[in-house]
Amino acid sequence: MSTVSDKLDPYTVEAQNNGIAPQQKILDLHTIIKSVSSAMLTSRAADGQMHSRAMTPCAPQSDSQLTLVFIANNASHKFDELQNDVNVNVSVYNTNTTSWASFAGKAQITQDRDTVKKYWTSTVAAYFGDLKDGIHKGDENDPRVSIIKVIPEEIRYFLATKGTIGRNVGAMVGTVTGHVSVPVYDHSDSFTTDCPPISLIPDEILSHVFVVGQIPSSVHPSWPLDTVPVESPQFEVLVSHVDQHRRHVALNTLSLWRRIDTIPRRTITELQTYHNRSKLCPTDIRLDHWSWKDFVPHVLINLVMHTDRGWRQAVINISTDEHYHPFLKHLKNFPIPNGPIEHLSLYVEQAEYCRSYPKMQPDFIQIMKSGAPLLKFVRLRGTAPHYFRPPLTAVTALHLELTKAITMAYSLMKAILTASPSLTNLSLYGEPIHFMTWPTQFPQTSQGLNLPQLRSLRLWGTEGWIFNVVLNRVSARRVHSLYLKEAREADLTAFWASSHQSFPILRKLVLHECDFTEASYREAFPHITDFTVYSTSFNTPVVVELLGNPRSTPIWPKLKTLCLILNASDEQELLYDMVVARADMNLPLSKLRIGTRLPLGVLRTLEKQKYVEVETFTVLDQWPEGLVHLDDDDVIFWE
Repeated sequence: MSTVSDKLDPYTVEAQNNGIAPQQKILDLHTIIKSVSSAMLTSRAADGQMHSRAMTPCAPQSDSQLTLVFIANNASHKFDELQNDVNVNVSVYNTNTTSWASFAGKAQITQDRDTVKKYWTSTVAAYFGDLKDGIHKGDENDPRVSIIKVIPEEIRYFLATKGTIGRNVGAMVGTVTGHVSVPVYDHSDSFTTDCPPISLIPDEILSHVFVVGQIPSSVHPSWPLDTVPVESPQFEVLVSHVDQHRRHVALNTLSLWRRIDTIPRRTITELQTYHNRSKLCPTDIRLDHWSWKDFVPHVLINLVMHTDRGWRQAVINISTDEHYHPFLKHLKNFPIPNGPIEHLSLYVEQAEYCRSYPKMQPDFIQIMKSGAPLLKFVRLRGTAPHYFRPPLTAVTALHLELTKAITMAYSLMKAILTASPSLTNLSLYGEPIHFMTWPTQFPQTSQGLNLPQLRSLRLWGTEGWIFNVVLNRVSARRVHSLYLKEAREADLTAFWASSHQSFPILRKLVLHECDFTEASYREAFPHITDFTVYSTSFNTPVVVELLGNPRSTPIWPKLKTLCLILNASDEQELLYDMVVARADMNLPLSKLRIGTRLPLGVLRTLEKQKYVEVETFTVLDQWPEGLVHLDDDDVIFWE
């Protein structure tokens, strides 16, 4: 901007109005843009010359939009110039009112079909024409059609509101009195894009921000402290009630409304609203607390089943005293052939005093019989593994939680665990009754259980049977991480000696409330690089003694990452000495992860002294590694 004295430019001084609210400025601009049929877009060529051309701006989509949008032919020279220099100017001028606006900003180009369709009108087709080649048809799908968005960095405008007579009177008075004649503008101003910033974010980016912001941040059930999530309005409801602009973006972000939480306190009207707003977007449904005694209206069943689009994720936790539940009945023949479902968590709680369980079906697939080729994540709990099995051929993460005292034949267990050739992560919980029919042969025999793609294995059983039975009879030589909960020395007696042969590339070990001797630690898994111990009663000096005692050879010489819960501040000195001792023995750690809410004292000096990277956490890691969503239903292993 010019630094010339205001006295030398009285026209601008008289017209300037700094008392206008930001939203009013935006409305003024919309008034000007809507009053003209074209705008001049100026760009710079590679040789430095500037070229302008008339362009028709698309009508603003919200009351707070400042971004200018043009539909253009990407075969024209202006696209070459925009690729050379994204800095552009757009100016508009109304010859009838003398209102004008000038936008200085940066151009963005997109061919996103949804964006094109959003702004496309039938009148635009005339600018492209049908080339009769079957491709360039002059419609919204024509590859020549692109969107130019101008993101303004500074805007200057003048808005006249008194008409021609008012301006002529002003000119006459100026001539007679010697004062400068201004166009009698009620609203005249300039402003930069620093105000208001949210209005300058392109709608597509703001939409993505909303989707990311919707990811739950509630406390994971893993954290053992007394943290309770606070009930609050749904994120999508909050952002849709901020202002008209954000409401417009939120309502047009279909995936924001895909989550249908069908719990008794939600009304049919609420669920119907979400259903309508998500349109054809596959939904994420959650069905909690519905027992067979609860009245389930047909309209609710129809909403949840979504015969028009299917599910993306489904979490169903129901209880029944009968042989069927209305939702289970519908699940048997789910009406979406080869539906889009990716995630299924099914917990069916059938009362122990029920006279009899459902009749065992001969078919391995008992629900979703029309197919689920995208189903990657499955959790089956309660009676679900026995009577409500979905297709498992594409599953990569399987939680099999055998919580009911129902004997499962080895042949069925094997069929479940080997149904998917791509099974990568297996979490298995069971009691002795579930493993009574397992053969005594080792996995190399024809009856062995071979899981060639398994990378992560998680096991827990309250009486310890599961560890010896599974670890000694499953062949999974590609397992990289092993998670054991409440395992004791005797539970793994037959496994210790062959552990490094059974899992030759095991590098990560996670122990939750386990208790082993020093000899077992030294014998098992010699190549561990990542060790995690979760224990509220874990005696830190024990692990310190094993990992960094200068008077003996430390276990796991290749260990790089240690993760544990710090129970008392006086344990920090012991951890400090262990880290230093390993470094002195040329066995340094790379990362020390501490679960604590206590202030870190001496441990922080480890990082400053460049011994190790120190990181704290307040929520235990989710399983499996790399899980992108919050798994609130992984409660069995965190009890």
